[in-house]
Amino acid sequence: MEKIEIFTPEPEKALVILQDAIAWQRRILSQSLARTRERVQELVAHLGVDPDLLLAGAMAHPEQDFLADGIICGLYELGHEVYELPYIKHLHGEIDRGYRLDDGQPGLTAPPGYMSTPLPANEQPLARILDEWPYDLVILTSGRTHARQALNILMAERGLKPGSFPLVLCDGEDGPGIRWDLVEQFQPQIYFKRELLRSGTVSVREYWHGIPVMPMPFGAFVRSYPHVDDQQKNYDLFLAIGNTHPCRRKLVEIFRDFMGEFRTAIHTNIPVAGLTCGMLSWGEYITALAKSRITASIRGWGRDTLRTWESLSFATCVLWADPGIYIPHPFEDMKHVVQFREHCVNLPGIIRDLMAHPEVAEGVAAAGKAHVREFHTTSARVQYLLDVWHEHRDTGSIALESYGLQ
Repeated sequence: MEKIEIFTPEPEKALVILQDAIAWQRRILSQSLARTRERVQELVAHLGVDPDLLLAGAMAHPEQDFLADGIICGLYELGHEVYELPYIKHLHGEIDRGYRLDDGQPGLTAPPGYMSTPLPANEQPLARILDEWPYDLVILTSGRTHARQALNILMAERGLKPGSFPLVLCDGEDGPGIRWDLVEQFQPQIYFKRELLRSGTVSVREYWHGIPVMPMPFGAFVRSYPHVDDQQKNYDLFLAIGNTHPCRRKLVEIFRDFMGEFRTAIHTNIPVAGLTCGMLSWGEYITALAKSRITASIRGWGRDTLRTWESLSFATCVLWADPGIYIPHPFEDMKHVVQFREHCVNLPGIIRDLMAHPEVAEGVAAAGKAHVREFHTTSARVQYLLDVWHEHRDTGSIALESYGLQ
């Protein structure tokens, strides 16, 4: 049995230092989403399958940290025995009313919709976490302040020097920037990047600063999806989308223009003529999504959006604006998704064609759902991370083709 200190999975034990992923009250000034500095929590995981993990992470946004939460969920879902410290209450169906933001201001933490099926209660003391050292792998799930501090404390307590223990870094931030300062500070063996651009200066086929950079997008939180018959459809077209990028307005306008022609439902906070602003609860949104023939996903604050993985989790044909990032086990146009351009010029014609040929939409919907359920759930994402790390550890290389990466 190996031990892994996480920031990476495939453990027998996992120590996780993770941001307390919380339902933050957004602090918005004007139209911009002010990034509030988050407070990091230590999460420890004692896994039951191979190594132990020390996972350190922080929120990627003022609200929940989808990437970090997904990694923790995946560890539980794969059957690992997990220890958390501090205890991340919102992952276990609890509210942390004593939570403080990095600036000392109160921040309410509550279970997000995608955690409506909470993880089992499993609070453990810090002393036990430290007693379990050494671990086989450490996963730093964020490069933010508190995660860095947590890892520094752990290294100081155990007398660890950078590069002297197995470590991978996960970067769930919006944008293509690579934190080379963290690479130099902690010397991880692998850098997992959520928004790794295919057209960027960093390629999966090149080592940068001596380490491989691998894609790590969000995954689907299927554990909490309601049991819905997604073969019975209430809508032809369904769109639920927030006002997080200018290109989304055009998408809403196009769906609006089909309201008199097809059974169309639109829920948005984007002010568009002819529509009443309003959003659904998470449960209502997921159910409506599953009961729809066609929906669409386009970038928001980041290129990778949780909506993509939610939409593709059901027998719903997804119109997808390619975000331009590396995705392991990628989607194929007209097989798993139907691609459209981000400016939406070709979208009306695509919608008309699919409505005229429902068998095509149904085939794409079925294949997309099967592909996500196999390769892009939270548990599959964690297994991918572990497979990549083990391959690199054992062989010194990564067979990119086995993950569909070119």
